[in-house]
Amino acid sequence: MEISHEKLEKNIVKTLIGAFVLLLIIASLVNTIMAPGWLTVLNLSISGVLTMALVLLYYNQTDLLEREINREVRQEHSKTLREIVRVWHGDPDILIGDNIHYNSKINFPVIRGGRPLSAIIDRSDDTEDKDEFRVVPKELERNRYLEDLLENHAPDLKEARQNIRSLKEKFESHRNAFDDEFSEIYVDKDTYSVEPGDDLSEWVFEMLVIEVRNDESVVEEEFDSIVWSLVNKEESLYRNNKIGLICTLENEKVIEPYRLKFKDEEEWEAQNGENMNNFNRVKQTAITQLESVVGSNSFDIIKDAASVLDELEDEIFRLDELLLEYEGRPVYPGECEYIMLEENGI
Repeated sequence: MEISHEKLEKNIVKTLIGAFVLLLIIASLVNTIMAPGWLTVLNLSISGVLTMALVLLYYNQTDLLEREINREVRQEHSKTLREIVRVWHGDPDILIGDNIHYNSKINFPVIRGGRPLSAIIDRSDDTEDKDEFRVVPKELERNRYLEDLLENHAPDLKEARQNIRSLKEKFESHRNAFDDEFSEIYVDKDTYSVEPGDDLSEWVFEMLVIEVRNDESVVEEEFDSIVWSLVNKEESLYRNNKIGLICTLENEKVIEPYRLKFKDEEEWEAQNGENMNNFNRVKQTAITQLESVVGSNSFDIIKDAASVLDELEDEIFRLDELLLEYEGRPVYPGECEYIMLEENGI
């Protein structure tokens, strides 16, 4: 059982007092038997007390030295852990407006539009798999000090990481459920057809999640302006033999939710001056698709997904606050093998 420094010091003082009393008794007996005088008794007592005082002083100095060494070890280890936290946190002091979610310097997960984005150190890196979700940047994932931080020194950071992972999985389960329920709309005319793209379900899901988060009473009359604001007009209007909606999702993924295809080249050439009219046909199909979901049972899935995304955003804010707190800590609490090895000089 570990004894505190203060309690141990009190025990030593008690021992000194007891030793002093014992020395007085012994010195008195010597004085009675040998009769050398009380001066001898006093000298023996003082010598004994001084000896005990030196022992106590030596103990205190040794203890203070050990505590100073241990403090330096913990400070150095905390410095290492703090660097891990800083890399994970990024640079949240640089904001665009008041919204940290659009700060490219942030390395922890963010919410953009209708989806959570992974923890990425460089969001402009084209080699990064932006569909893979991480709470911690991949550069830190196998870092031994990160695991030490989470397991031994910052259990609340570990809890936040797990909560974010769980909510992301819950959000994806809603997305998958929506995909299972989703029914695509086709338009087939004599000279052209309007066909859904491969990512139509993803696009509809995200657009409606955004609208529900902005205002749960989705106003269908606003879909026209919403779709129009999301489209790259130049790329959508001028493409060989087809006109499509070209949109960029928040993870910078370019998709084409709908495209109008002419059934022969001659019709394309004949319609060349009618690009805007044809584009409006594509846009109206997309609007009809959004309206069809709002009026179906799958819209409940959208609302549930939006609710989970709200929870996820709250948890990410909590992670942000925790990382900021740990960045400012001079010494981290907790014990670990690195501290024990350093303290024992190994």
